Amino acid sequence: MYLKDKKIKEGLELLIWTDYATKEMANVNGYTRLIENSGAYVLTGSCPLVMREESHKHARGMLFNSTKQAHNIKAQTGVKVFYGDIYKCLDAAMSGVWAG
Repeated sequence: MYLKDKKIKEGLELLIWTDYATKEMANVNGYTRLIENSGAYVLTGSCPLVMREESHKHARGMLFNSTKQAHNIKAQTGVKVFYGDIYKCLDAAMSGVWAG
């Protein structure tokens, strides 16, 4: 798995949003623990758009691999938003640098 033995850069957050069924499969297969060991969080039941500022009011910038989320969160928050594939997002969370 891409995050195995890697860490999210100190001072950054990586929030991975998914549905309950996918998270349960990740739990069973040990992926949730691997992700959380990197310093990331696996969240279910909502998304940044629905949570509104409660999940990200402190953010100065946000990365997304979803065009819908990237487009709508920019309108909602006004923060700098970056869009790219999952690997670019993960690399940025680990390095603190957007290479897009």
